[in-house]
Amino acid sequence: MAVRILRISAVCAAVAGTAVGGSSRARAADGTRPSSVVTTTDVAPGIANGGDQEIVSELHLANQMTVALAELAGERTTNADVGGLAEAMAADRRAADIALIAYAQVKNMNMDAVGVPGSNLPPHGGLATAEIANATPAAFDRVFMAKLISDQQGFVAQAEAARRIARDPALRGLIDMTLPSMREQVAIAQALERRLPPGPPPAPRAPVPKPAPPP
Repeated sequence: MAVRILRISAVCAAVAGTAVGGSSRARAADGTRPSSVVTTTDVAPGIANGGDQEIVSELHLANQMTVALAELAGERTTNADVGGLAEAMAADRRAADIALIAYAQVKNMNMDAVGVPGSNLPPHGGLATAEIANATPAAFDRVFMAKLISDQQGFVAQAEAARRIARDPALRGLIDMTLPSMREQVAIAQALERRLPPGPPPAPRAPVPKPAPPP
């Protein structure tokens, strides 16, 4: 099956605006920083972004977690459809993250804070992929797809909630550009999971020794 996926277009970057140059710890999901340097007149330096900055930080982390999970699948899976879905999702989330970080820079957000996940956010980094990384080859695709679907359903709900509470129309527009792709990817993943071959049967349990009869 050729995995059909919605790609995030260059319009996504246009919604975010042109990135403001300068060093920051926040990076896009592909490890790069937007490099275009312009001056802006509509945002005063140091302006407080309040809840919108927290939204950007959480969406940034969700993008990074998706890319990390997809890259792991690309290394481990032997299923062409699973690999194709993972590759498409990684590309989409990298593009979304580049636009998101560009938006944050234009809005003069605290890029150190954007790039550092808070303690109330879900496990990330190695913790987020530990269960998948330890899966046996025979079980990998099913473990990966279950984790992927669960994560992405959560990220869709997170983005929908962020869309409702975001104050800046530009941020809401940026979320609007990514949500259709995220929803379609969940539907594709669910359909693909149903077509995966059954996993190996569970290992037989060792017999439980019977207690010795009373003397």
